[in-house]
Amino acid sequence: MFAISFFDPDHGTAVGDWGTILMTDNGGKFWQKYRLNEDVILYGVARLSVETACAVGEMGRIFITRNKGGSWQEVDSPVASTLFCLCHEKKLLCAAGLDGAAVYSRDMGLTWNQGQTPVKESIYGISICGTRVLAVGNSGTLMGSENGGAQWERFTTANALPFWLGTISWARSGANAFSGIIAGANGRHICLNNNTIHWPKRLVGCGKEAP
Repeated sequence: MFAISFFDPDHGTAVGDWGTILMTDNGGKFWQKYRLNEDVILYGVARLSVETACAVGEMGRIFITRNKGGSWQEVDSPVASTLFCLCHEKKLLCAAGLDGAAVYSRDMGLTWNQGQTPVKESIYGISICGTRVLAVGNSGTLMGSENGGAQWERFTTANALPFWLGTISWARSGANAFSGIIAGANGRHICLNNNTIHWPKRLVGCGKEAP
């Protein structure tokens, strides 16, 4: 399995290889297995409600269920590049992937548009806070959108980041402030404080200071 998402403490969805989908309604004590009718690797998932979930994967394909996984329908995708990650907040969904491809939906995954990104590196992690979206990926790529994934800009740091970044989590910490963390290769991590990107202070698990 490659991704997991919970709507609430009870209702979650996980996705993976061979079109495999697992869904739980009791906090993970029991998982019901589902399969798409074809072989497609699913890399990202968002559990949107008790009934609804969305998954993305190979060749930009996007699938949605509105009946707790009983059936899945493919929806039109504006890209043919594999999508590696998916996130949502309320009705907004954003996904990104191979060669900097990015897509967004503002109607709970029913229709999708292509985002305009300035990067060609693959994106592996994405996170939404309000209408702000941050995404991270290969070769230390960091990019952000102020309008829900429609247009993106690349972020730069004082130090080069010669490693891939795989996941990001962040949230509002004040009226106009945000904080969070980005994790990547070899246990490296980057802290986000008040919209400022800080160089990682240590390598997790080995007790060494980062370069």
